[in-house]
Order: sequence, then C-alpha cells, then structure tokens
Amino acid sequence: MKYFLLQIHFQLVLPGILEQVVSCRDAIAQEYLMECIIQVSLYMCRKYFILKITMIQKINVFHICI
Repeated sequence: MKYFLLQIHFQLVLPGILEQVVSCRDAIAQEYLMECIIQVSLYMCRKYFILKITMIQKINVFHICI
C-alpha cells in the first residue's frame, strides 16, 4: 500500500504541482514551493527506503538513514 501511494505521488501528484510552480512567475514563491516539494519528496523517499530495508532483516536501518 505504501509503495502504491509513493508511485501515485511521483507519477500523478508531483507533475501537477511542478506544472503549477513553473506557471507561477514569482521567483520568491517558486523558490519556496520548490523547497517544500523537495522536503516532501525526500520524506517520501526515506519512508520508501525504510520500508524496503526493513524487509531484509539483516540490514541495520539506523546506520543507513543517518
């Protein structure tokens, strides 16, 4: 389920948001919006990698995430 939500985020939601950012002509607003998008994307990627890593019991997740 989490993997499916991640796919939806990167394939459907993110392109629409990026289109809105590009259409915005305010440089400060674009910078702020891109910072927000990057933070959310990093958070989503981190959750995905933790999910994948926890599937393999021998890997220590804390060493990889730090």
